Amino acid sequence: MRLFAAVLVLLFASSLPAWNQSRNEDAERCPHTPDLQQRLSYCSAAIEADKLSPADLAIMFYNRGDAYYDLNDYNRAAQDFSEAIRLNPRYADAFYRRGDAYRWQGNYDRAIQDYDEVIRLNPSDERVFNSRGLAYLNKGDIDRAIQDFDHEIRLHPDDANVLHNRGMAYLQKGDYDRALQDFDQVIRLHPSEADAFYTRGLVYMRKVNYDRALEDFDQVIRLKPSDANAFYTRALIYAAKSDYNRAIQDYDQVIQLNSSSAAAFFGRGFARFYLGQFAAAQPDFAKTLELAPSESSAALWLYLARSRAGQEARSELEKNAAQLKLTAWPGPVISLYLGKATPEAVLSAAADPDASTDRVQHCQAYFYLAERALIEGKGDEARRLFQQAIDTGAMTTGIYAITQAELKRLPASKAQAGN
Repeated sequence: MRLFAAVLVLLFASSLPAWNQSRNEDAERCPHTPDLQQRLSYCSAAIEADKLSPADLAIMFYNRGDAYYDLNDYNRAAQDFSEAIRLNPRYADAFYRRGDAYRWQGNYDRAIQDYDEVIRLNPSDERVFNSRGLAYLNKGDIDRAIQDFDHEIRLHPDDANVLHNRGMAYLQKGDYDRALQDFDQVIRLHPSEADAFYTRGLVYMRKVNYDRALEDFDQVIRLKPSDANAFYTRALIYAAKSDYNRAIQDYDQVIQLNSSSAAAFFGRGFARFYLGQFAAAQPDFAKTLELAPSESSAALWLYLARSRAGQEARSELEKNAAQLKLTAWPGPVISLYLGKATPEAVLSAAADPDASTDRVQHCQAYFYLAERALIEGKGDEARRLFQQAIDTGAMTTGIYAITQAELKRLPASKAQAGN
């Protein structure tokens, strides 16, 4: 009898479909394989076998979508999460992850719809409020973002990630004091978190508290000495303090870390121009134009640096202008330098409905008109136009500082000499 029973067991086992063992192995390996490409292979094999129940098949699509997500292939990830949802319309995790994929694609409305569905299906899923808050923040709906971050922080008051996100929302809203409170709390919780010092430094920059901003960026650089962005931002702070020698040192570091940073080359050229190092500024502006051929400001400042160094620069400007769109600011200034626009046209082009932008662009316009007068040897006219640039009160723009430097470099007018 025992022998007969054993034979029955063997016969039953041999009658099982051959795909069953392979199917189970692929399906079991799919969610647990750390190598993402291998995980994709196992998940795909389990899906293509077409032997799983709809519920199990939804799990395979979810796990393959998760692998695509981790590989930053958000389009394929969203497709797989959608298939998981089709097979299981109450799959809250699939809605959540698809929402994340949509958010990284910049499709914030669809991300918010998915996060809303997660909350409907699983109101106790706390993580979704932070993610939906990020979608609202990226969309520009700052108040709704803060509401979601507030909800999450009430549940987890020491969640540094959410506190940081709310601080960013307050920063974008212009509520700098509340932003500082959140970033202070993040730093208390994680005193070695460089990103918190970075963002708090940005707040101090907005508050024009440059010394405190420098302290924070010094700390960022101590924690992350290869952070090119930190060196670049600290250079901007030094420039705002008119400490252009130290700004140049930081731009040097940025370029050493990232030799394709057009912004760093332009910033260093700008700093050298401020210091009157017109010849030294030229290679930086030329490199900026090489890295960013459509950047009209680079062509404009390369022309100014060459002209101020006493070199012929118009033919090069004509060549560069052929590749540029001169209708957008500061393109009209290039047209002026090429004799194709009037000073009145430049001042008219500087006008902008936004009061802050209008002030900055008029400061720039007067500066560029003054440089034209200076190049033509009209010192008194240049002085008058530089003063008009100062009178705009656009003190936070770099041109304002360079205008002050140019005024100091101008020789005394005849009237001043007589007095």
